[in-house]
Amino acid sequence: MIGLSGYFSAEGAISNTVNTMNGQGMNVYRVSFNPSWSSGPHPFRMSYIDNLIDNTNFTVIVDRNHIYPPQESGASAFRSNFTRANSDINEVLSKYGNNPRVWIELVNEYVSSDFYSRMQTMTDNIRDQGYRNNLVYNKWNQNWTKLDDPYLSYQGYHFYFNSWSPSGAITQMQQAKAKGISLINTEVGASYNEASDFTSSTVKELSDFLAWCAENGVSNTIWMNENLNNWSTYLRLGLKISGSGEPPPPPTPTPTPTITLAPVSGLVIPTNKVEILTPYLTLAGLIAAVSTIYVIKKRND
Repeated sequence: MIGLSGYFSAEGAISNTVNTMNGQGMNVYRVSFNPSWSSGPHPFRMSYIDNLIDNTNFTVIVDRNHIYPPQESGASAFRSNFTRANSDINEVLSKYGNNPRVWIELVNEYVSSDFYSRMQTMTDNIRDQGYRNNLVYNKWNQNWTKLDDPYLSYQGYHFYFNSWSPSGAITQMQQAKAKGISLINTEVGASYNEASDFTSSTVKELSDFLAWCAENGVSNTIWMNENLNNWSTYLRLGLKISGSGEPPPPPTPTPTPTITLAPVSGLVIPTNKVEILTPYLTLAGLIAAVSTIYVIKKRND
């Protein structure tokens, strides 16, 4: 899977993003919202999710609790509002529960060491209510840990190539895959300082990383900030979008051809001669079978 990630400024801004994604063969959008306890400029809008579900075939990742920046103050606010964070996710699930196209990302860039225990608690709460939606977690610098989930969940890291190298990001992916973790990085980009800081070098590094991911079954969404904020700069600097990030499906086996012999009028084969046909029930013995049948017929005339 490959797609974009970010905020929308208004309902009418969605169509441009959708058209751009369709033109690039993208198939997943991660839509972000400020936490409900925050007074940020991008509050939750169920209508944005409705729009994407109703007007595209995309997978939609709902990033309901987008705390930012990745600092302990944001993590502390998340802990203080932990019950509220869970209920806000339940609001989404109450409408889109068990919809295979709606995935839920539990929190954005939570930096504290209790990340995995918090995510396990939230996962258990969701599953106890019977929701089977795919869940998404983006870790910070905690060690990769596989969560206990009876259904499918994905993890990821946020890679910006003004601070990461492709080899460093790939090493992280290999470590996670070795633990059996399914991967989608819900933010990747040339720079966390947005388009004003992009260079041809960091855009190439992003392209190289996406190419590796496409070959190794790792999915990504490229951070746009708001609407298509970064897209024109990416185009100008030569970003290359590689593949869907999904392993190719196994080839469909070619069925073995079946040959049916049409009945011959007037031909009678004695029952004690049927076994003669057994060696000839393959294509290679077809001609020999016909000859044998002819001999049998002549002997019985």
